[in-house]
Amino acid sequence: MVGGHFHVEGAIGRGGLGWAYLAWDAELKIWVVLKGLMDPDDPEGQRAATAELEALAAARHRNIVRVYGKVVHPYHRRRRDGSVLTVDIDYIVMDYVAGRSLKELFETGGLMPVPQVLRYLVQSLDALQHLHERGLLYCDFSPDQAIHTAGGGLQVIDLGGVRRMDSEDVQVWGKRGYQDPAISRTGPSIVTDLYPIGRTAARLSMLFPGFSADPPAPLPSPSSEPILAAHDSFHRLLRRFLHEDQARRFPSAAEAAAQAEGVLREETAREEACPCPAPSTMFGPELRVVGADPDAFPSGRLDAEMLALALPDLQIDASDPHAGLIAALATMLPADLRRELEALPDPSLESRLRGALAGVRLGEASRAAGTAELEALSTELLLDPRPLYARGIAALASDDPKSAAQHFSDVLDMWPGELAPKLALGVCAERLDQPDTAADHYATVWCTDHSYVNAAFGLARSHIVLDDRRGAASVLEAVPQTSRYALDARLCAILGLTHDHNAKDPPVDGFFATAEQLSAGRAELAGADEGQRQRVIAEVFERALCWVEGGGRWPNDRTEQVPATLLGYRLTVRGLRDGLEHTHRTLAALHPLKRITHIDAANARRNRSWL
Repeated sequence: MVGGHFHVEGAIGRGGLGWAYLAWDAELKIWVVLKGLMDPDDPEGQRAATAELEALAAARHRNIVRVYGKVVHPYHRRRRDGSVLTVDIDYIVMDYVAGRSLKELFETGGLMPVPQVLRYLVQSLDALQHLHERGLLYCDFSPDQAIHTAGGGLQVIDLGGVRRMDSEDVQVWGKRGYQDPAISRTGPSIVTDLYPIGRTAARLSMLFPGFSADPPAPLPSPSSEPILAAHDSFHRLLRRFLHEDQARRFPSAAEAAAQAEGVLREETAREEACPCPAPSTMFGPELRVVGADPDAFPSGRLDAEMLALALPDLQIDASDPHAGLIAALATMLPADLRRELEALPDPSLESRLRGALAGVRLGEASRAAGTAELEALSTELLLDPRPLYARGIAALASDDPKSAAQHFSDVLDMWPGELAPKLALGVCAERLDQPDTAADHYATVWCTDHSYVNAAFGLARSHIVLDDRRGAASVLEAVPQTSRYALDARLCAILGLTHDHNAKDPPVDGFFATAEQLSAGRAELAGADEGQRQRVIAEVFERALCWVEGGGRWPNDRTEQVPATLLGYRLTVRGLRDGLEHTHRTLAALHPLKRITHIDAANARRNRSWL
């Protein structure tokens, strides 16, 4: 019995400083843990225990074990002369966290899936951010300090190495393989506190030769570790956690957690095949959608400047002294905005950045000056990704996708959880005629967040270049009905299936079922522009007619059955010619300026009325 009401059941573990005992609190009727020292005469251990108690007492967080206080119990030690010395020992009383440590889970279950590791990482960062906000450093994170609880969450249970940020204590805690090698030179700080989090995530998710060597091995490369090759955003996240240059690491647990959550959403969307969107604190929505016009889809290489200026804009830094003014001027035309910002007597980082971007948007004449200003900002602010992102937009608008891709990649190295740079990299790859790479970037963005409609159209264009027309249609059909581009996307989906309609090969599997959405009154295209609908119908009939005139052979391995009719006309040469004639005569009535063109097309396709 300890403290009058703690019934000690026995020891349940030991750490660097002391034993932990499981006890039943007879007053509160709960299980608790009593933590004492192995050597009560150790002043350093006593200091650490006191610091832990103070830290836990100040911490009230879902991911940090709860402390109730301390209790005193006599410790009897026999001296060399045979006498017994009794010393009162403080025991920390804390919650009993039922579960297994990450170390135990790893040792019994092996490597963990990346999404699971990211969930642990985010919760660990939340716990450390709670401590950092209170001026405390954890100093000793590793997998055996975090418990996976019965409820599926995570709790940090041992704060024995905690210290105040302003402490002059030279004692440094940490475990080999996890501790930042530079800590002996730089001393403890927020970035050295975050380093073990990144090492833990790497250790739990991949094979890591030399992890605990002296000195510890660096992060493996994607060429030697398949996990990193398959999960680029996760790789970039770990690289920033573990960068050799401390200045290039995450400056706070909060920023690290925000980026880790972004990577987690990406991984969750991939794992569950379901979007996992969330608003970004770094970027706004995409400014416009390029290439969504059914009259031109699928077009070839889209205009580089249009693609660049459609990318999401940077969020305004709320801490900037001119943030309110810039937000108020945001709807101005670029020329007016630039003039207003240049007139400010005390320009700030944000005003200079927005003024330079306005110059980029003004066109070729002003782009050089805007680009020069962005280069100057990048030199002044080496560790700020925002000027780099703006430089990427400027380079892409000047049709220099190679330079733009490098800028956007550098941004992604610092903000690996953001979707805007990945969308931008997709655009660059498309301009560089790299459809596989473009498809990968576009797919990452689209699968994570369906509000990025540019990613859907970019992915569809990439699929068409890669001769996957069914894939292109599937992507566009998934554009949400709530999007203003939903009808255009569905029309373009059908056009994607009819692409290259002069070929006599069979239509893509699913062609007939998708084409039937064009029937009058169908809900899928309710509200669509009638002229656009009729033009797409003409494309469908042309595609089907070309195939039927070529013999109409249908592969045995197709799942779709060939129907007898298409949009109300028999699927024969005569029936499809009747359909084309009727469609072009309808278009002639809808578009008087092109009446002669459509009448000629109708006459060219009409069936002979006599022999």
